[in-house]
Amino acid sequence: QPTFLNIKSSVRARDIYYYFTLFTVPIMIVWVISIVIRSGSNPFSALRDANVAGTNDIRTTVFFVVFWLVSYIMELQVVSRKNIGRVILLLLVNLFLGMLIAIMLYEVRNKIANKIYQTSMLIPYFVSYVIIAYIGFLFLSHDNGLLNQLIKSFGGKEIYWYYEPKVWPYILTFFDAWKNIGMASLYYYAALLAIDPCLFESASLDGAGRLRQIWYISVPELMPMASVVLISKVGGVLGGGMDIFYQLPMDSSKVYETTETIATYLFRGLAS
Repeated sequence: QPTFLNIKSSVRARDIYYYFTLFTVPIMIVWVISIVIRSGSNPFSALRDANVAGTNDIRTTVFFVVFWLVSYIMELQVVSRKNIGRVILLLLVNLFLGMLIAIMLYEVRNKIANKIYQTSMLIPYFVSYVIIAYIGFLFLSHDNGLLNQLIKSFGGKEIYWYYEPKVWPYILTFFDAWKNIGMASLYYYAALLAIDPCLFESASLDGAGRLRQIWYISVPELMPMASVVLISKVGGVLGGGMDIFYQLPMDSSKVYETTETIATYLFRGLAS
């Protein structure tokens, strides 16, 4: 039986072209209607005499539009593959770290300390990515960045972080986790509070230590919540986090190789 994994890539690419064709048809219809309205004549003479983008030959215009659409679709397909990989990486890191932080918070018995930890981790979630981008610049600037100053103090050579595309998947993952880990952990912490304490007491009486209780009770009880969170976040995979991928690298063209997503690609195309 054929599965999703063994379907040929050409079939998936063909389906993508069909979808993009459906999007382009309304655009072409509106384009033709606008020409007819401006000309004030019948559609055939309007198309024959149309002057679009400085050309008098409608065939040249159509060829240019089709060529641009094909090139755009091919490039967008490459960008989408990278985009999905990057966003899934951020999603899985937040999923794992959120569960880990929630379990650690659940083990803190002091209520005041627990509230302090939760509040301190929640604060970055309410900070704009514009501010986080400048916080990152404070660390990554090649002139006065804290990281470069630390490297030079140990006798190393400064690194031009905004010109090194290979390091940006790690930088993006770190800052995204730092911003979202507090909110992500709240879902799992609420799920842990709903667990019957009798389960932990029974496991303790049977000789299970804290690690075994976490592995055999806490983690399985978190799986339904993890599934709900994962399903709710999957819808944003193609959107791809415009804020972090655009703001944090300061729109440096040198790191497009590892920071380009569908959202940033479309934004730059519309802005250019």
